[in-house]
Amino acid sequence: MRINIESLKKKETVGAINFDFTITPDKLDDIQVAAMGAEEVEFINVSGDITPLSDINNSIIAINYKIDAKFTARCARCDETTPQEIYTDGVKYLADIADDGDKENDENFYMINSNTVELTDFAMEFLELEVPIRYLCSDDCKGLCQKCGKNLNGGECNCPIKEKNPAFKILDNFFD
Repeated sequence: MRINIESLKKKETVGAINFDFTITPDKLDDIQVAAMGAEEVEFINVSGDITPLSDINNSIIAINYKIDAKFTARCARCDETTPQEIYTDGVKYLADIADDGDKENDENFYMINSNTVELTDFAMEFLELEVPIRYLCSDDCKGLCQKCGKNLNGGECNCPIKEKNPAFKILDNFFD
């Protein structure tokens, strides 16, 4: 969703510009889906407002956002498909490159040089920052058997119990 912010930059608009849109799976490319670690995206809802702020030298624009994403991903332990939901909210600031170059290294600021903002790109970036390193179907997921590959959440397998290395037998009574 592209929004024209020229009137905010020139202080012609009083108040905020509200936005509320849904990013559907057909609007995402494979790279964006992979960056989320998702197998299949159900929806990504994005809402919030764009508000003009003022500092001493120039105008700064704040993007207040809320993102709710629902999708499926693979469990890192048992490799089963599991539903996931990520919710994030926050604020990021836009500053004109021509106005203030000293904010360029501030992680809360995005430097812009146009009068439009592509909110879909911002939303995907904000969402990708919230993606966990790995997804689990549950905190107590038992994973897969290392020998036969059976999903241990469905019950134990028939693999023999791993025998201890005889070289470490002396350590069996170490904590007694």
